[in-house]
Amino acid sequence: MAARNWSEIETISTIRKSPIGWEPFFSSLLAAGNPKLASVFIPKSTNSTSAEKVDMWVKCGMIKQAAEEAAKSKDLKKLEELKGMSTRPGEASEIDRLMAGLKGR
Repeated sequence: MAARNWSEIETISTIRKSPIGWEPFFSSLLAAGNPKLASVFIPKSTNSTSAEKVDMWVKCGMIKQAAEEAAKSKDLKKLEELKGMSTRPGEASEIDRLMAGLKGR
């Protein structure tokens, strides 16, 4: 990671399984200042809980994806928290839609 060879790391992300898990890649990429590439490893992080994945998305600045993850685990409280964090156009309304879907169940 120190060499910041992003294309080689992207190639690694296509491997089905990592012998060390994907979380170290996420953490290292985030620390290296590449949240976009770090986000590629979030869905692959099968050892992470849904709440941990929500936090990972938030650390990458991807509130909409964090909200989608929170909705999967039916975490209405987290969705409300994420709505307060939303800054991009349409993000809050998308979170409202996800919340309505949970309330309607």
